[in-house]
This record gives sequence, structure tokens and C-alpha cells, in this order.
Amino acid sequence: MPDPNFSAGRRTVSTVPTQALTLINNDFMLKQAQMFADRVKNEAGDDPVKQINLAYRIALARPPDEAELALASDLLGTHSLVDLTHVLLNLSEFLYMR
Repeated sequence: MPDPNFSAGRRTVSTVPTQALTLINNDFMLKQAQMFADRVKNEAGDDPVKQINLAYRIALARPPDEAELALASDLLGTHSLVDLTHVLLNLSEFLYMR
């Protein structure tokens, strides 16, 4: 518990476990990932590379780098587009502004 006798001009940024669990398991987040995946599928078609590039541009306003593209391709090889969009919605880069 913070000492009420001292003021702090700025709080440190922290993420608590319940926040991360909520973002992973919450019905709202799962629905958002589904709607995001539907948008990507409608705009990019069935090409996985186009889907990945579009998803990154929508979520992060940038294309994926080579490592991210490889990881996302592997993910799409074994999981659904919804899983990829759910991952993107949980990235620190998506959640926090610097």
C-alpha cells in the first residue's frame, strides 16, 4: 500500500495478472478478435500472407517484420485467423502508447 504522506508525480506502469487473464479469456475480447478476423478475411481473401500483412497494418499501423511474418505464418498453419487476431489484440504494442 502506498504511503499517503508522499505524493508521486507519476505512477509506474504495471500489468497485473488479472488484466492479462481478462484480455485472454474475456468474451468481449474473443468477439472482437472474431470480428477483426472477419474483416481481415473479407478484405484480404484466403491468402495467408495478405491476411497477416493486413492484420498487422490494422492493429499496429505497420507491416510485420520477417520474424513476425514467419511466426504468424506458423500460427495460421496450425490455428485459425481468429487466434492470430486475438494474439495481435493482446500485444503490448497494441495495448500501450509510448
